[in-house]
Amino acid sequence: MKVIFSVLVSFFFVGSMLGQGIEFYDGTWKETLAKAKEEQKLIFVDAYTTWCGPCKRMAKNVFTQESVGKVFNERFINSKMDMEAEKNMGFVSKYPVSAYPTLMFINGDGDVILKKVGGQQVDGLLALADEVEKLDDRSVDFEEGYAAGNRDYEFVLGYIQALNKVGKSSLKISNDYLKSEPSISDNQMDGFLVEAATEADSKLFDQLIARKESILKTVNHDELMLKVKRACDKTVNKGAEFEIIDLVDEAVEKYSHFHDKKKAKEYGYKAKMNYYKGTGLIDEYATISSEYFKKVAKKDNEKLKPLIDQLAKYRSNEQIKELLLTTTKQQVKNEENWKNLITYANALLLNDDMSKAMEVATKALSKTDKEAEKSAINKFIKKIESKV
Repeated sequence: MKVIFSVLVSFFFVGSMLGQGIEFYDGTWKETLAKAKEEQKLIFVDAYTTWCGPCKRMAKNVFTQESVGKVFNERFINSKMDMEAEKNMGFVSKYPVSAYPTLMFINGDGDVILKKVGGQQVDGLLALADEVEKLDDRSVDFEEGYAAGNRDYEFVLGYIQALNKVGKSSLKISNDYLKSEPSISDNQMDGFLVEAATEADSKLFDQLIARKESILKTVNHDELMLKVKRACDKTVNKGAEFEIIDLVDEAVEKYSHFHDKKKAKEYGYKAKMNYYKGTGLIDEYATISSEYFKKVAKKDNEKLKPLIDQLAKYRSNEQIKELLLTTTKQQVKNEENWKNLITYANALLLNDDMSKAMEVATKALSKTDKEAEKSAINKFIKKIESKV
């Protein structure tokens, strides 16, 4: 039975496969370079051919993932290049490749920062995104000028942004700059704090809260909320690293200044879930996940799907085995389709209820007319039959 589950554990993730994936920019290469420079982003290039099997699989199964789209749409200008299309011959001559797919990250000046040959799964592609951002360290361009005493507002702001982008701490430079009492406008102060308040447990974040009303008038709301979440998440992660749960409580309290009670409550559950995962306290993680399920996610499959995906990673824990059974059953109750039924059947199998797993898996067959989906379900059923 354990063999069955390990083979089919991917079914736990099938419900969240389709979402808002990567959005590829449709401009010319010249326009793509200009856009990258303007937005100060790297370009992600999928160099492919129409006959390449791994290219097709990535386009269908990886680029379409919501988790991938969220990262790549935010961090990069994304471009697809058919390396055999006549219109792309200029690109091909400058960036030749020997195998497909070849994934490239290129800056606005046209320099290749990172090249990777071969298809990637979701985790591998996300790891590349993290790796390339660290390689694209532009903070060194500011170091000499800052050491020489350059305290021009735009220069310091650019330095802080460059440090933040590669995960280097900008807190000292930000605090030192404000201690110097620079002659800057209110709008400039607002913009500075939005970039500088990178951790919720900091005086800079307290200043961000104090100027919230002013900042909301001048800064894009979604951009601000994203930065607030990142700062709070960073403090939660710090709490997990040093096993200080008070930091989690502080992050949740700071988050509540920018969101209503409902959203703050949801963030509080997620923050503690991340804390317990990070500290290896899986029983506690199971308990808080159960509360999150009951109070937040129970009737919302958009919240249930990622919860189930995360729980599946800790499926050897007895509490989580039971919780997977409860959550996947509820997922089916909310929406009875073949994916949700198979996810529930897998949880039943994990909990040793093979007859019920067979019943639910058989029902899943009636929920789809697509041969590929029926084939996958039938393979699952045969695995159950071989162990009964």
